[in-house]
Amino acid sequence: MNAWLLDKCIAYAKALRHPELAEQTVWEVFEAERPKLVPYAGRFDGFHAVPASVSKTCLVRFDNNKYSVAASAVGRPVEVQAYADRIVIRQDGRIVAEHPRSFGRGETTYNPWHYVPVLARKPGALRNGAPFKDWVLPAAIERIRRRLASTDDGNRQMVDILNAVLTDGLSAVEAACAEAIAHGVHSADVVLNILARQREPAAPANIYDAGGTDAPPCADRRLRPLRQPPEDHLMERTQIFDLMGELKLYGMRAAFDEIMATAVKRQHEPQHIVGDLLSAEINEKQARSIKYQLTIAKLPLAKDLDDFQFEGTPINQTLVNDLAGGGFIAQQRNVVLVGGTGTGKTHLAIAIARSCIRSGARGRFYNVVDLVNRLEIETRNGRQGRLAEHLTRMDFIVLDELGYLPFAQSGGQLLFHLVSRLYERASVIVTTNLAFGEWPSVFGDAKMTTALLDRLTHHCDIVETGNDSWRFKSRDDDHATRARLVSAIPASSDESSATLKPRRAKGSKLNADTGSNLRAD
Repeated sequence: MNAWLLDKCIAYAKALRHPELAEQTVWEVFEAERPKLVPYAGRFDGFHAVPASVSKTCLVRFDNNKYSVAASAVGRPVEVQAYADRIVIRQDGRIVAEHPRSFGRGETTYNPWHYVPVLARKPGALRNGAPFKDWVLPAAIERIRRRLASTDDGNRQMVDILNAVLTDGLSAVEAACAEAIAHGVHSADVVLNILARQREPAAPANIYDAGGTDAPPCADRRLRPLRQPPEDHLMERTQIFDLMGELKLYGMRAAFDEIMATAVKRQHEPQHIVGDLLSAEINEKQARSIKYQLTIAKLPLAKDLDDFQFEGTPINQTLVNDLAGGGFIAQQRNVVLVGGTGTGKTHLAIAIARSCIRSGARGRFYNVVDLVNRLEIETRNGRQGRLAEHLTRMDFIVLDELGYLPFAQSGGQLLFHLVSRLYERASVIVTTNLAFGEWPSVFGDAKMTTALLDRLTHHCDIVETGNDSWRFKSRDDDHATRARLVSAIPASSDESSATLKPRRAKGSKLNADTGSNLRAD
């Protein structure tokens, strides 16, 4: 793209006459002035800057999303610098926040450390506050946090420890927590006392410590601390962080303190330290990519296979586990989950999708009726085919609840064209409560439905979930539990039967035939 733009600009300059030197073109004047131009030295910092205000909840709105800033920035304007991949927020030239850029809508990105000063006034927010949900702390600090959670003043003590990070640094606080744990103590007072001892200056070395007054000075211990390289050869921690930020090494920067503290404690070799930093950067990039792909997939719920109960169902668990591995995507195979209402089809589809995304695949979830409506709107606006073109670049598409609601024949045709475009380009996961022979009732055209099924089932794995609704089964178990509780209340047998029988006679689904109820759905 840049090369194409350069060629177009040069061609335009060669064809356009100079406004002041009409006998020459713009390009000819530029060539004459080129030797006198001073080359630009330095890094080109390309971003889009806009002013913004900070809300009372330490949030800044930009491009339909919200980003947290340091609590000290509340009440004064800031400047949002939007890069292609990150958001940098400055106040009076000082960086008060930096986040990966979000490209969705209505998303809120928190940095829990921005809210630590606020916790001094509201320690209870540490347990229930949105910025601290799923906050991953270093192992030693997290262990202290779990122990303090069971105490009455645990939140207040944990806030004191977290505030110490702002002054002493994360690595120092983690080391103090680890030392406290080693002594079997989990108290903020002990951790803060250890930090205070670490801040005290060390006693001056005695050159005669090696062996009495007659012993010669130990050159190895005496002279080595004095032979420090010049200060201009030592790079400060903040300078290292700035360079990592310029190189977009955010994972390496986040893990720097922890890795360096561990390296000093265990005396790691330089190669080991560099390897740990690179591994942290790779892990951070992978985690950020997975989070972004899960966001754009628009999965309605967070469901995993570990939450699904395969016992008592006809579902082929081995096949489902193989599908969750993502091998069907590489082979461009489709998946059809067919069964009655409440048998876990959508749960399995979401779980398979989440597992594939964690393995690096890209996907999108649609309710079939919503997708058809979107295709019809696209057609009415004269933009037919754009959504299909976008979806062909995905690895898989989930079409949920096919057959639950009918749609117009024109909508069926649009859905047929979409599946045809996706054929052998992207895998399709379909959940339906209809057997294949009943699909024409949804699309309204038997020949078109046959053609669609031919493409969909050419390379396809079929998972049958049965007709026994898990929801009805759960209601039945719950009803039985309540019945046992009622029978345990001291009462005569006549009163118990008089209480229970009328309720069972009022057309309850618990007494009805389960199979007939499923067929009615």
